[in-house]
Amino acid sequence: MLKDMFSLPQPPATASMTDDACPVVHLSDSPDDLRYVLRAYMPKGDYIPLYLSVPSYSYDEISAAIRLGHKYQMSKLLDHTLAYLKRHYTNDYTTWYNHAHYVPLGFKRKIYAIGVVNLARLTGETSILPTALLACCMLGPNELVHGFERADGTREHLNLDDIDLCVAGKDTLVRESIRVAFRVFRPTVSDRCKTPGCVRGVVRLGESGERC
Repeated sequence: MLKDMFSLPQPPATASMTDDACPVVHLSDSPDDLRYVLRAYMPKGDYIPLYLSVPSYSYDEISAAIRLGHKYQMSKLLDHTLAYLKRHYTNDYTTWYNHAHYVPLGFKRKIYAIGVVNLARLTGETSILPTALLACCMLGPNELVHGFERADGTREHLNLDDIDLCVAGKDTLVRESIRVAFRVFRPTVSDRCKTPGCVRGVVRLGESGERC
């Protein structure tokens, strides 16, 4: 990555940049994001490089690695961090069902699912989207619309199409939950219910639940 960057044209040098012979490359990325990426390539102590283990990485760490890995074409970093996300945001129902939380444990906040959706859109990894969007459906209206602020002060929020998907999804989930509840507690006609009016009333009550 750095070799290619040094070959690109750079802005005119200033006095402060010419005090030594070291090449200088201007980066517009957040220092925090760059720190996470450099730690991945230059691990210190017990740090596991390139996310080969499965500890509880933070959202900021995974997000930075994916965004910069995609931007600077660091394929190994990108592949490993996406694989980490896919272990949680999977399109395999059984695997997803066995997860205790809607987001990885290290993410700590459910609202980070918004960032996961955006990372999936950025990289084209659509297999992440179903469970990530489902996690977004569990958020409140204010969180869903306004998103959250990243460590560098920029705001992470869903695009309008994904907000529309979540609103429609929340409505569907509510209706299906009501339908399931009515099926579980569906009234049955008692043997003591002999009159036609009694039978019709019970049947009508059950049908009203099915239409919810």
